[in-house]
Amino acid sequence: MRIVVAALFYLVPAIGAADTVSVGGVTVVIPAPEGFAAVTHDMAALYEYQEQLVAPGSEELAAFIPEGDVPAALRGRIPDLSRRFSAQTSKKNLTAIASTADFANLKVFAKSQNEELTKTVERSLPGLTADRNASITKKFGAEFAVSPLGMMPLAFHDESDRTLAWSAFVKGTTNYPDGKTTLYVNVVTTTLVLLNGKVLHLYCFGDQGDLEWSREASKRWANAIIAANPRTLDSRVKEPVPLARKPFNWEDMALNGVQGALIALALGWMVTKTRRKAS
Repeated sequence: MRIVVAALFYLVPAIGAADTVSVGGVTVVIPAPEGFAAVTHDMAALYEYQEQLVAPGSEELAAFIPEGDVPAALRGRIPDLSRRFSAQTSKKNLTAIASTADFANLKVFAKSQNEELTKTVERSLPGLTADRNASITKKFGAEFAVSPLGMMPLAFHDESDRTLAWSAFVKGTTNYPDGKTTLYVNVVTTTLVLLNGKVLHLYCFGDQGDLEWSREASKRWANAIIAANPRTLDSRVKEPVPLARKPFNWEDMALNGVQGALIALALGWMVTKTRRKAS
């Protein structure tokens, strides 16, 4: 469930507007990516569906779809989600404060353990996707299920003192009642970004041929978010987090980043086939 503290839920969403959210008590502004609009409660069917695409350990802060799909979403339809964006964070780290040293450790851990983290997440997928498939079928009348086969992480391609980005391909199958099975391949670019002591996972999802688009769009979005959130904490702080403050768990954050990308992309494929009108 999103923690939106300043959103016009009962009005038609403003194209390109930013979401203002609270992350463990810290206010974060998340501007819409260029050409995209925020998913709101007014888009009832889509909003409910989006909740199915979030990993159990993640908190979705904001989600965005192409501006051209807003009218259909407001009419209760679930549009094609081939290209979309999602900003999330780890539930376990919701109230923790990450120092620059924590973020540096997170980047080192993520880069050194990405393949192992991916394997760990893949082992948990059968049970997670089975539950989500059943829920989606019950709520939205889907007549098939998706079965992710795995994720192929690519080399980390962009890094700064406040960001770390990498892409991955996810392969899976769509299984139909008549026994027919089709293969799908999609791409996701994940960017970890440090904002005033909070670490966000920024996801940009696309089709198989969208690798370069997802990388470029992700970087523009991450830069826009950083620009919208001027530093209010001393970025030079190096000392350990005080005992009165919940410590930041960078290992859990790295694992959660991989899990969020894989589950959201694997199950997000399902909606490109259903696109059913809400009852």
